[in-house]
Amino acid sequence: MNKQERYKSILYAAEVRFERGEAATWKNKDYEDLSKNIWEKTHVLISTATLKRMFGKVQTKEDYYPQESTLDALMLYADFRPEAKNSDKQFIISTPQILTTDSNSQLLQLVTKHPILQKKYVALLLIVMVMVAAVLYFNKNNPSTPPKTKLSLDKKEGDAPATVFFSIDDISQIQDSVFFDRGDYTAPLYVDREKTKITVYYPNPGVYYTKLFTKKQVISDTVTCVLRTKGWRAYLSDFKRQYQQLFTTIPAGKNKDSAFYVTGNYLYNTLRLDTTKLLVTHLMNIAPTTEDGDNWEANLVFKNPITRPSIICCGSNIEILGSNSKLHFSFAFPGCSFWITSELSEKKLTINDFDFSKFTTDLSEWQNIKIINKNKYITLILNGNIAFEGHYQKPLGNISGLYFHCNGYGSVKSASLKNAQNPKPIFLY
Repeated sequence: MNKQERYKSILYAAEVRFERGEAATWKNKDYEDLSKNIWEKTHVLISTATLKRMFGKVQTKEDYYPQESTLDALMLYADFRPEAKNSDKQFIISTPQILTTDSNSQLLQLVTKHPILQKKYVALLLIVMVMVAAVLYFNKNNPSTPPKTKLSLDKKEGDAPATVFFSIDDISQIQDSVFFDRGDYTAPLYVDREKTKITVYYPNPGVYYTKLFTKKQVISDTVTCVLRTKGWRAYLSDFKRQYQQLFTTIPAGKNKDSAFYVTGNYLYNTLRLDTTKLLVTHLMNIAPTTEDGDNWEANLVFKNPITRPSIICCGSNIEILGSNSKLHFSFAFPGCSFWITSELSEKKLTINDFDFSKFTTDLSEWQNIKIINKNKYITLILNGNIAFEGHYQKPLGNISGLYFHCNGYGSVKSASLKNAQNPKPIFLY
């Protein structure tokens, strides 16, 4: 199977998975829904413009071929698995074998002509039905579970950017395809069954929760990679490629208004950045500590004015990062709760799980956020009103970072995180 054949097969698999009929009949809303579905399953954003080019809605060059990371995300969304055949990697969709009408009619004619065969045929049919039922029952109550695989972080070269070296146990006995989640929202990496080493490049600081998984389940413990910032650091990135490129460093200090923010004039005149693109603002302090990640109080005062009407639903995010897992809360303008997602350690919440209406507010004004964590029970207070209460099970581990990021030119007046038993802040901005 050559490159273009593989490409077309992945598109067909995604088309089948989407269940909206042939791609030739899709409207703009269908492409928006497909982009959202891919994001929800893979945490990889493929724009509607890219999807239209891939599925032929928008005319492209005859040899058009998207980035491999985009195809990887589409493959994962469609459960489109690689298979090895004759030592060459090929991508296939398995289809069941069906008896033809002619075959069935010939069998029935044979049985009806021989009465003795009728009894044997019925008996054989009953035996087959019992065997099928037994197999289905066994599979339901004894699901095939791949062995737990050990994933280890061997060493880090640099902080940010960094090259990180992982090792894995033998996975040759695992029947399903194995993927490596880098923990940075980029497309997962397919892991060759013969490999025991994985090398990853991380362009930016952060806390990355890595793991191995198949399309059915996670098969390793989470291994955390912490790339520290050495104090508060601020960055800008391109919204469409924010996890794949090196962030642009900007001053993290407060200005004359005692707040952190950037202006379009500074970006254009000083940094020579293209301000017509949607940029993402990052403010973070990443540093491993020994502080308990399940008992603390965080406070943040921020705003995120709309720079262009077309990005009104672009939100703001707060993350409290632990050595095992994290909390992630998103906020948006009224009318945009459909796009809000949040994470409470092992729990991933979408609009289908929780009504995020209370997470919407006028972000052009200063917002006061307080998050209280008391033994894994979270209370989130937005501008004096309780917006969320809930608990999680998996411990966060030790506090490893406080991270604010927003789509657009966000501003932060203050940020702090302190242990419930110690008035001295762990992080203070």
